[in-house]
Amino acid sequence: MPIVVPSQVCDFIDREFARIPRDNARSQVVALGSHACGSLRALVSLLEAIPSALLPADPNDFGALVSSIETIKFQVSRAEREGFPRDTFAPGGDRNISGNILLTPTPTSGNWNPVMVIRQALERCSDDVAHAASKEFPFVKDPDVRQELLADLESARSALRNAEWKPATVIAGALAEALLLWAIDQYSEPEVRSAIDGALKNRELTKRPASDPDGWVLHEYIAVAHLLNFLQDDCWKQLDRLHEFRNLIHPGRTRRVRKRCDRGTALAANAGVELLARDLEAKFP
Repeated sequence: MPIVVPSQVCDFIDREFARIPRDNARSQVVALGSHACGSLRALVSLLEAIPSALLPADPNDFGALVSSIETIKFQVSRAEREGFPRDTFAPGGDRNISGNILLTPTPTSGNWNPVMVIRQALERCSDDVAHAASKEFPFVKDPDVRQELLADLESARSALRNAEWKPATVIAGALAEALLLWAIDQYSEPEVRSAIDGALKNRELTKRPASDPDGWVLHEYIAVAHLLNFLQDDCWKQLDRLHEFRNLIHPGRTRRVRKRCDRGTALAANAGVELLARDLEAKFP
């Protein structure tokens, strides 16, 4: 299922429940006819597709969100079980004059309708997983750099979840490059030069890379990282498989090597990133 972000759910509420008054909490009554029940079921499905990292961090907002979802589920199930004569938004108690079951404001939520409670909780949430609380890449202390890396990590994982094999492969390869560059930058110039010399001597590199590591390609980062000794063997071997995958973004390259991105390349690339993150966390606690 694709990732849904809070702002998308807020937009859905604004479209599907536009007739709910926003300036008068006590008049926010929804009669649960067939259309309203369908819209509410769709709302619950969208909420269940929001990643947990994007749900409200505030305990009160999260509690109100969960309570409102359960209220909606209960009332919709009840309406579908007992039948609904018509669709309308109308004032009233538990049922209106036509027999419809109503979704009404509750005192514990400040007399707001559960739909509006959900909207109020979500409008305070971020759409960016990278901005949410995360324990990934704790070794990167610069917050701006870490947020960029986290955004790429979520993009690669999202592509993998959605069976988008080419983005999952290529983004993970780019992320591996970025993490390796970050790690190499933690070493002194003499240490890096020594690692380059070692990689040339044992033929992991066939030519000396550019003086600025920003311009290197993946196999150069891997070779130098290997000689700097911060990669475990399983990580190094996994990353070494990736340098061909990283180039599969280019159609000409795909034709020449007769390889395409598939589930295997996507899983391999993302596994390389996970192993690399493990090794970097151990090296730079």
